[in-house]
Amino acid sequence: MEKQKRNSGGLALTVATLAFAQRLGGYENKPLAICLAVVGVGALLWFAVLWIADGLSWLRGLSRRDALATQAEAEKREKASLLSKAPKLWVDYKPRNPTEGEALIFSKEGDAAIRTIHVCPLVWRTIRQYPINLLSVIGPLRGQPIECRFTVFGRIGDTEIPQMLYELPDLFNEMIHKFGHQPQPSVDILYEDFDGNWFCRTFILSMDPYSKIVWKPDVVQLAKKPIS
Repeated sequence: MEKQKRNSGGLALTVATLAFAQRLGGYENKPLAICLAVVGVGALLWFAVLWIADGLSWLRGLSRRDALATQAEAEKREKASLLSKAPKLWVDYKPRNPTEGEALIFSKEGDAAIRTIHVCPLVWRTIRQYPINLLSVIGPLRGQPIECRFTVFGRIGDTEIPQMLYELPDLFNEMIHKFGHQPQPSVDILYEDFDGNWFCRTFILSMDPYSKIVWKPDVVQLAKKPIS
């Protein structure tokens, strides 16, 4: 904007110079009139070049804005397309029985299969985090649910050595005793389809009066590949 004002002022001064030169040309001072006319025409050409350059710069900026808007719209459509075809992961909790430990049962909705599942720590808001260790490798999740035993452990600092192992109902009872019923824990689960797309689904956990842990899913989101 400042450049346009400056160019407009210069153009107005040039026009005034040419008008003054024309006025002088009607009198006896013709050499000065010719000099002023030459200077005025040169300045007029100079400001014309500046105006053209500003116009081209404005057009390039407009083109860049259009390109960015088009790219953003394409990315938005691609994201919506990926999410519409994303498999929807479900998790159910199976309590311990006399012969087997507690387990998570993974299932899905949708046609696409899930190749990889990555379970993030169990989080009580910002109060506590408890890593969940799956005790077996989960193969591709297709039509049939997959059951996987697991354990939850607490740790101190950044150490990977388990400090205390928990079963989920026991951990719930301990946290309820310490912090009450209000804080609800959550778990983010990242998973990958066979096209290399990663998704994330957050599950909010609660415990019913019979010590059954309910995993309530949130919406599916796009995600980045977890860092190993």
